[in-house]
Amino acid sequence: MKIFIAVSWLCTLGLAFFVGSHWHKPSSHAEHSEEVEARSPVTPTQETAVSNEPTIIIAATEQKLEAKQSTLQQVISMFKGVYDQDFASIAFAYNLITNMSEEDLLSDLEYLRAYANDPEFSFTLSLYLDRYASIAPYKALTFALNNITSPQIRLGAINIALSKWAQKEPILALNWYNVNKEELSSRFNPILSGIFANMAMKNHDLAIQFLQEYVDDRTELALAMSGITMNLKESADFINLLEKTAYLDSSSAKSTILSAWLRANPEGTLDWFSELPESTNKEKTEELIFQSYIVTDASNAANWYMTRAESDRLEARADKIIDYWSFSNSEAALKWVSRQTDIDAQQATKKLLLKATYTDPSFVTNNLHLLTSNGDRADVSARIFNTLKRESSAKAQNFFNASPYQKEILKFETAMREYSEKK
Repeated sequence: MKIFIAVSWLCTLGLAFFVGSHWHKPSSHAEHSEEVEARSPVTPTQETAVSNEPTIIIAATEQKLEAKQSTLQQVISMFKGVYDQDFASIAFAYNLITNMSEEDLLSDLEYLRAYANDPEFSFTLSLYLDRYASIAPYKALTFALNNITSPQIRLGAINIALSKWAQKEPILALNWYNVNKEELSSRFNPILSGIFANMAMKNHDLAIQFLQEYVDDRTELALAMSGITMNLKESADFINLLEKTAYLDSSSAKSTILSAWLRANPEGTLDWFSELPESTNKEKTEELIFQSYIVTDASNAANWYMTRAESDRLEARADKIIDYWSFSNSEAALKWVSRQTDIDAQQATKKLLLKATYTDPSFVTNNLHLLTSNGDRADVSARIFNTLKRESSAKAQNFFNASPYQKEILKFETAMREYSEKK
């Protein structure tokens, strides 16, 4: 998600998702209007158990909207075609919608029905659906299923409705997800996280109990667990969750908890780990912590991981740090390598530069001089050329012309071609 809303009412995962990762620049309004007119409303399948819900039939004509400065007019004027919303405007609009009667809310939704698939109106629609779902989540879900066909907007709207439904009737919301999850556009969407986040707010132990249903699917289990961790802040809460979910015997679930804990309180996580007895499979837990910590705070994670290593394992641990870090921030990783005194700095530098050729060949070219061995420079130069060749033949040729390792580059290219022909 690209947009994180710092207002309490927008902490609902569904709305954050809806207005975040799926908020994109629209096609022309004229093209989209023709598309809406040509497309009949989508009728949910029988499995959704919502097809018998009455259609909203409340007149809200454009003439009436033009006759007065309605709430809907104000909200549309603030957000139509605007892709960088400020918090003050969002809070103001939400307060307007919150104070509306259900009748007025439905009237405005009836108007928005014609624009339900228009990205220019998706932020406005998300605000209205979030409010409607707070009152009647089942009906809000029906509105989304009957009127939204754009896969991204539809998925976000379903997420809003199910998250609110999970606050009121968590088991029913979860049952709907389980029946209909194959109809959703992606297994990696955050709908399950939203359901479990809201279920845990209502009944934490019940949410933990339902994790058992997803123990055979690592992805779904991680999504469900991430929802439960969303409301946790204190170390005692994370420890309690680790203890209560130990029965799952899942590294995926445990990793999700540790990752959330590290984001909330890295010191508390590391203090807890340091006090674990060796008999609790401590080395495996250490690896799970490192894999999450290197993502949130690479420098401190690397230092922590190295200080815990025996002398004969320092090189292997440095290699693993480089594997994780080189793709996200090669420059920071290189500075870290340069400060290490207990490893072979030249081999570590070469490994890092070789990894970085895939993502930042310019960075590697500028740091090629750090390698003292001509053989190492030649190896890395060949990889730089190979990457540049895929990006731009002109850039690759310029690099080749300026390189003192042309013979080695050609030899590598020949070997790669022969290998490819054998496959």
